[in-house]
Formats: sequence, structure tokens, C-alpha cells
Amino acid sequence: YGGLFIKVRAEGTIRNVSIAADCDFIFHEYGGSIAGSCVGRIENCRNYADVHGVSHNMGGIAGQLVGSGVAIGCYNAGSVIVGGYCAGGIVAENLGLIERCQNDGYIGAERYSTLWPRLNQYRVGGIAGLSRGTILNCVNQGMISCLQQVGGIVGEATASGNTGEYASGSIVGCLSAGPVICTGQTYDTRGAILGKIGSVKEISGNVYDCSVLTDGSVQNCANIGCTPLTTDRLTSGICTARRHTGKIFDNRLWPLKITSLADKILYGRI
Repeated sequence: YGGLFIKVRAEGTIRNVSIAADCDFIFHEYGGSIAGSCVGRIENCRNYADVHGVSHNMGGIAGQLVGSGVAIGCYNAGSVIVGGYCAGGIVAENLGLIERCQNDGYIGAERYSTLWPRLNQYRVGGIAGLSRGTILNCVNQGMISCLQQVGGIVGEATASGNTGEYASGSIVGCLSAGPVICTGQTYDTRGAILGKIGSVKEISGNVYDCSVLTDGSVQNCANIGCTPLTTDRLTSGICTARRHTGKIFDNRLWPLKITSLADKILYGRI
């Protein structure tokens, strides 16, 4: 584990920390600019530095959120590059809660060195590489690139293997506007929102820029919880999504109120 703080315990809170662009982080595995692993809270932290990992689990803010771990109101603009698997703009592996966070940096999986064995490359996302927890009201505008299981918000989502407080695999109210590039032949594990889906509780209220992202929203297919909108529509100041009422989806489009931080960031209302 590596970061400004190696591990944040359940009773710990890291708040209002900014990492400058002239910093540079290189880890072997489970690394992030703020923390390698977090069971506590990371609030209102910003990273502008690059994060590189030889093997796996690299995040712009944290390598891993575990149990009751929370990342809220955080921002990443640095590149996050992993030699193997699991990279995320905010957190590499999420078993907790990521809320109101934004990534603008490049997130990718690339061979670290010709002297290092070639590793399997998968699970790369704008917010999280792998999410077994919950992601709410987040924004990605960075370029995302990987061989497989690559998504604008999450590379792979599933509640399986998580018994913690936020176990759900849910992705709700998120916005994806950056390019998603699948460099392998497994085109069915890429998506404007989510690359690979498992047993998740909820996918709803998500929006993506279909002028930039021409693939399907989840596993290269359409998903009722993800609405494609053109760049012109997204920048008009009014967004639309599909209404979810109980267990029944209403396919009619309806205006979204611009209330969340993600909405405000996108529409310039902040």
C-alpha cells in the first residue's frame, strides 16, 4: 500500500488536501495520491499529480475503499496508469461509497516496462476500476483506455464478494463525457458508463455524451438506467433522464433538476 497516507482507519478522516501537479507517485500495487487503502473518510481532496503502478489497483485518490470507507467531494486531474489491472480516476477498487467526485485525468492500463512481465490488463474506469460498493453523482471527463472491462464510470461493477455497509454495485446519477477506448477484441466488455456488469442493485439516472461515446452504455448495449445525449443537449443547461418509479421504468424522457454537484459542474452552475 502507498500514498500520502498508507492506510486510513475507520475512525480517520482526511479532509481538504491538495496534491500539486509537480508530484509523482510510483507504486507496485494498491496506491493512490491520498491513501493506499481507506476504511474511514476522504473528503474534499484534490489530486493533480500522476499516479503510476507496476502491478494493480491504482487510484487518483485511493487504491482501495473498504467496508465503511467513503470518498466524497474529491477531484482528480492526474493521469493514473497501471501495468496490470484495476485503475480508477478516484478509487481503483471500491467496496465503500464514492459520492460527488470528478475525474478529468487520463486513466489507462499500459505495460510498465519491457523488463517487467506482460500482465493481464482489465478493469479500468473513470471513477473506479472495480466497484462492489456504491457510486453516486459522479462525473468523468477524462479519456479511459484498457484492453477489456473498460467504462466511462466503472470498469466492472458487482455486489458479489462485498458484505459491507455499501455493498450494492450501484451506479446512480453519474455523468460520462470522456472518450472510452477498448484496445482489445472484447468489445462486449466496454461501455460509456460501465464495461462489465455483474449482480448490481441499481443502475439509474446516468447520462453520457453520445457525440463522444458511440458505444452502448453497459457492456456495449443500451441500458434503461443510462441516457445518451448529444454534446449540444448536455451543454444546453437542461438534461433529461428516464424516470424510475418503484420497479417500473417509464421510457418517457423528463427534465432533471440541476441539483447535484455533478450537474452543477457539467452545466456551469457552480
